[in-house]
Parts: sequence; structure tokens; C-alpha cells
Amino acid sequence: MASSIVDERQRHHGLIFELHVNAAVLASTRLRQGELFLISHTPWRSDQSNSPGPAIILRNKTLLKNRLNGKTVVGIFHPYCNAGGGGERVLWCAIRAIQSQYPDIHVVVYTGDSVPAEDLLQNAFHKFNIRIQNNNIEFVKLYKRSWVEAQRYPYFTLLGQSLGSLVLGTEALLKLVPDVFIDTMGYSFTFPLFHLLGGCTVACYVHYPTISTDMLGQVANRTAAFNNNTFISRNPILSQAKIIYYKLFAYMYGISGRYAQTIMVNSSWTEDHINQIWNVPLRTHKVYPPCDVKEFLEIPVDCDPQYLRIIAVAQFRPEKDHPLMIRSFYKLMDILTDEEKSRVKLVLVGSCRNEEDQRRVDDYKRLSKHFNIENHTEFYVNVEFNELKHLMEESTIGLHTMWNEHFGISIVECMASGLIMVAHKSGGPMMDIIIHSQGSQPIGFLGSDEMEYADIMRQIIRMKPKQRELIREAARESVARFSDESFEKEFLRFNNHGLTALFRAFAHQRYCFDVVYFANTHPLDSKNFPKSFVLKYLLLLAEYCLIITRKLDLQRLINMSILPSSAQKKSALDVSSVRCQKCLEMGHWTYECKGKRKHVDRPTRTDQLKKTLKQIETGTYEDKNDITKKTKAIKEKKLRRNSSSSSDSSTEDSEESSSDSGSDDSDSSSTGSESTSTDSSSSSSDSTSSEAEDDRKEKNRKKVRKH
Repeated sequence: MASSIVDERQRHHGLIFELHVNAAVLASTRLRQGELFLISHTPWRSDQSNSPGPAIILRNKTLLKNRLNGKTVVGIFHPYCNAGGGGERVLWCAIRAIQSQYPDIHVVVYTGDSVPAEDLLQNAFHKFNIRIQNNNIEFVKLYKRSWVEAQRYPYFTLLGQSLGSLVLGTEALLKLVPDVFIDTMGYSFTFPLFHLLGGCTVACYVHYPTISTDMLGQVANRTAAFNNNTFISRNPILSQAKIIYYKLFAYMYGISGRYAQTIMVNSSWTEDHINQIWNVPLRTHKVYPPCDVKEFLEIPVDCDPQYLRIIAVAQFRPEKDHPLMIRSFYKLMDILTDEEKSRVKLVLVGSCRNEEDQRRVDDYKRLSKHFNIENHTEFYVNVEFNELKHLMEESTIGLHTMWNEHFGISIVECMASGLIMVAHKSGGPMMDIIIHSQGSQPIGFLGSDEMEYADIMRQIIRMKPKQRELIREAARESVARFSDESFEKEFLRFNNHGLTALFRAFAHQRYCFDVVYFANTHPLDSKNFPKSFVLKYLLLLAEYCLIITRKLDLQRLINMSILPSSAQKKSALDVSSVRCQKCLEMGHWTYECKGKRKHVDRPTRTDQLKKTLKQIETGTYEDKNDITKKTKAIKEKKLRRNSSSSSDSSTEDSEESSSDSGSDDSDSSSTGSESTSTDSSSSSSDSTSSEAEDDRKEKNRKKVRKH
């Protein structure tokens, strides 16, 4: 009987404690601005050795903490980390920066590549010359990467890939829940998933917005492109339906993107479009991607090579527009002489992510054979870093044809290696890399169609070696701002304001998870019931204390400008003194601008001196000192006229008053009035004579200046 009473009491207290713990966890989650966790309400039973406690997401997170001895976990979502593009270079440089700044943090990379971890790190070194420490990094294999493949969605590709990223993100979240989630591939639909269900702090590095206003304009203008089928562009009804689809998708894209606490973009073009769609300018920062300019600057340059090789470094993806490169080279061969044709070759270098990219390379080879230039065209797929340097050393011209390229790491690398770059007149190359100013030395060239590309390349081929050398030197000097060191410095600078404070906040939260998990999974000890019962309620008290510290952490984030304070919001609203850098008008921010971009051309010092010399020769030049003297003389004349007019008015008033004074002294008053009138006339005559004299002096000065 006594034992049954003890068992009933124990079960009763277990039920009450379970409800208290779950209520505490739910209360703590509501404080975190809508972040939710899946909680299990399974009561304690005496026949259970371990209670299920929290659901699988929270349990995985706590078990990971126990395995890593309480280390903070940074999860980087990059399903294609074994590819050889610019996005992968950003991934490895970001990991290197985190490891150097935070050596105690455990880095997790979510990848769909079936490659061992050692081979992935070795490939990063061979392709990008980046060495990663393997002691605090882990790769989580994802098996549902096919859900984000474009070939899976022949129609509604953007929506299909975005919804597919939710499936892939759910798999990643169930396998491992990080403290900080960083997306480096643009899958923004995973942000609310990791923020709400995983309780993660979300950061992202955006290479290219999934949808932009340029894409909407392309569909509205019914322009055929790789993402706008000819069948749709020819049909006005389908084009209108696609515009509606794009606008709805842009709305969803904006909602998901706003879940990121720290947003980094790679160029001015990307920053403008992200601010238009996500509309969180206080959290958006421009961080140029890393380019290994140090290695490429060491490449020697041959000023007058025997063969003129035109190299194009770009992944074999449809948006890179390799057919435009081949057509431009075909047009170039038409306008070159036979001797020049024998010296020219086109070299296409890039990486393939999958079989679809490999089939695309085969299509490009057939296209070059169709134009009868296969003997002048070479293809290199998935080359290593040293081979890429060797190919650049043998080349003279760099070619890049992608429309609205977000940045263009390969463009910077080509310029650093001494190539004369020809890129598309749009996006990042025009706004950030190849910037032209009147009267300055060009650092590269911009084109828009095959004829323009062909004409520019013909000019470069026929340039003198000295002219090429000047362009190379100017281009190499301009790429220092895109180095690996600059990227890591900017990446850590924004993360020191953002992720560091959030790491600190999650240190408190980590112990909170451990407390709840311990309290839910350890059953009450029937032998030592009072001691175990007091221990669990002490742990519950610690949970409430951690809730209070989390409030303080939120205030600290506001003070450190992670969350915009009221003063920041107020200053952001006051835009009367802000000048737009796009249309150069006052009263609005650059990302809000709907006008056209203005280019202000200022005359150089040489032009100003030539203009002055021409004015001196024609006799129309006026010295600044003479102009100031003339303005002073004009001001003095105006003052004299005003004084004379005031004196005339005063004499008239005195005459009227004297005439009305009375009839007794009429004679004396008349004589007085005559005298005053004569005085006034004499003063007016003096003023007119002085004005005439000033005019005479001015005429004499002009005559002297002419002689």
C-alpha cells in the first residue's frame, strides 16, 4: 500500500513538472519575436527510462551541443560546394574568415555533393588556392538536392526551385540544427524555416536576386531570352500572365528575405534590386566578393605575343551566354585579315555542375563547328587553379558576355592577370568594375551585342604594344579593392556588429536548451525523491532567469545596431537632405529611385586651360579680379541711385510742407523753396555727372584691355 501511494505521488508530480517545463519553454519562445519550437507534451511514466521530451528538432540541437561540448554551430547552406564558380569562392573565403576570427566555432556545410570531406577541402585548395582547417568543420550530406534542380521544373521554374529548397532545407534542419544559419546560394525560402522552426539567427550573402525588376521589364517588353521563351514573348496574353506570376513570386520572395538579420550583397546592382524587393536597407550591406588578385598579379605579361588568345572564364550555365561569345568571335573573324586570323584563338574555360551543363558544352562545340571556327576554338572544363593561371598567362583579351552580371569575379581576375577586358555594358561590370570617366585612362571596354564586341576586339588586336601596356597597368591598379583580404575584413566587420552579438545571445540560449532537455529526459528518482524534485525545480528557476537575460540580450542588440532603434528609424525617415546617387536629385534614397541614371561629365583641367587660351586669343577673356571690381562698381551705382532718389523725395516733402505753412510768410517761404529746389537740382546734376564719369572710365578700361 505504501509503495503504491509513493508511485501515485511520483506520477502526479511528474505530470505537474512536465506541464511547468513545457509552459516555461513556450513562454521563452514567445519572447523571441515569433520564433517557435516543436514541444512534446508526453507525460512522464514510471516505466520509461528516458522521456521523449522536446521534439526531434530541439532534441537534435541539444544532443549536438552535448557532443560538441557547448560550441556555437554556424551552418552554411551551399548544396553545390564542389563547383568551381565565384559563389564557391565566397563560401571557402567566408569559412576561412570565420575560422580565423572565431576558432572555437564549429562550422557545418550543408552540401549535396557525394564527395568525402577531405576531397572537398583538397578541391578548394586546387581550384581557388584556399586552405581550410579540417579540425572544426563538418559536412552534412543532403540527398534531396534534385528538388532544386532546374531540369525538374520545365515550367514555373522559379517557384518550383524555391519550393524545392524548402524540402531540401527541411532535410538539413532535421539532420542538424545550427545556432547561426548562413545562406550563400540564394535560397531565401529557407530563411523562415530555419528562423521559426530551428530558432536560428539567419544571415545571407546574395550573389544574384532570384527575381528582379529587370526581369519584369524584359517580360513586359516581350523580349525573348533564356528565361523568357519565344513562345511566351510572342503572345501578349501569356506575357501578361507571366507578369502577374512574377509579381506574386516577388511578393513571396520579399517576405522570406526579410527574415534575415544580416544581409550582404556583392555589388551595387544587387544592392539596388534587393532593397527594392526586400526593403530592409538598414540590414543590407555591400561586400565585394573575394578575388585572388594577389596570385594573378604575379602572372608575367607578354607585351607583343605571337598568338592573340581571347579567353572567357565562366561557368557553363545558360545565363552566361556562351553562344554570344561564339557569335562575337565569328563576327571578329569576318573583319580580320588572313594574317590576323592565323594568330587569333577563342578559349572557353569553365566548370560544369551536372550532366545538363556537360550537354550544354557539347552544344557549344556543335555551334562553333556550325560557324566553321572549331579549329580556332578550345574548351577547358573543370580546370585546376595552376592550369587556369597558365591559360591566362598565354592570353591577351578577356571576354565576358552575361547580361546583368551581378558582379563578375572572373572579370576582376582577368584584369589582375594583365588581360584587356571586354564585358557586357550592364550590371556589376558597368557599375563597380570597369568604370569610365572622361579624360582618364581606360581600364577595360564594355559592349552589348556581337558586332560591338567584334569591333572592340579588333581595335585591341590592332593596338600598339604601348597602348595595351597602359590599359593593363591601369586595370591592375584598380583591382586592389576586390582582394581576399578586403572581403574577409568587410565580412567580419559586418558580422562583428551582427553575428558576434548574436553568438553571445545564443550562448545564453544554449544553456536554456540544455536545462529544458535535462529536466524533460531525466525521470524522478523514487529512492531519493525530495532531492531529485528540488533539483528539477531549481533547474526550472534557472530557465526563468535565462528568459530575463534574453530580454537584456535583445536590448544589447538594439544598442549595437543589430535591430534598428527608434532613433535610427526616425533618421531613416528624414530624407530631405539625402541626394540620390542614381538620378542626382534630392529627397529620396538610391534604392527608391525610379528615374534614369545620370552621368555628369565634368571638364578636365586641360579643357579649362584650352578654353581660357582661346578666350585670350579672341579678346573675350575676363579676369576674375576685373569681374569682382565690375560687380562692386555696379553695386555702388545702385547705392548712389537709391540715395539720390531718397533725397529727391525728401525735398519734395519739404516743399509741400513749406507751401502749406501759411500766407503771412509767403515771400520768405517762396525764396526758401527756390533755394531748396536749386540745391536738389545741383545734387542731381552732380550724381548724373559722376555716373557719366564712371561710364567713361569703364570704356577706357575696355579699350586698354583690347590693346
